[in-house]
Amino acid sequence: MVVVYCRSLREVAEEISKYKVDLAGAQQVRWDGGGVEPAGDCTFFYGHMKILLGDFNAQVGRDDIFKPTIGNES
Repeated sequence: MVVVYCRSLREVAEEISKYKVDLAGAQQVRWDGGGVEPAGDCTFFYGHMKILLGDFNAQVGRDDIFKPTIGNES
């Protein structure tokens, strides 16, 4: 894991290029709302997002505990 403190989107794009990173995550982005910002060879997606990774063939039960993740209609 590499920790980099940057002040601008351009600096972030330069650091990602420098380390030849294909996918990067950022914390505490202080931009309102959500959206997409291109910067150099990178595209930044920001906002309140849920990213689920794992076995997409997995079966999840219909128990109430899973409702926040799978929704009411699943």
